[in-house]
Amino acid sequence: MGRWKPLLGFRGSTIIQTVVESALAACSRVIVVTGYRGEEIHSLLGGTPRITMVYNPQWETGMFSSLQRGMGLVETERLFVTLGDKPFIRADVYAFLLQSPPADALFPVFAGQRGHPSW
Repeated sequence: MGRWKPLLGFRGSTIIQTVVESALAACSRVIVVTGYRGEEIHSLLGGTPRITMVYNPQWETGMFSSLQRGMGLVETERLFVTLGDKPFIRADVYAFLLQSPPADALFPVFAGQRGHPSW
């Protein structure tokens, strides 16, 4: 894409704001783990009710270190993990999944393959 996606404009907002707002419509809290350019995300979302911001100083080591930072703040039995550049996950998808029976893990499937659509 050649540009940093989280702060790109999307439907009158930014991609990261859209992602977080969709999750907040169905969830009690959203944990946003930042790293690269984290201060920009923090200035945009920090201080917003029901959003917990956490910085991952080891973000360059990969996504797993960010998952570890975020998981340390989880206080519920169920959670979602999504990337901050996936604005097409709607609030009704989160709400639907919250109504499903408990499971150790659920993974998206698209066109018969595990993974998410690229759109």
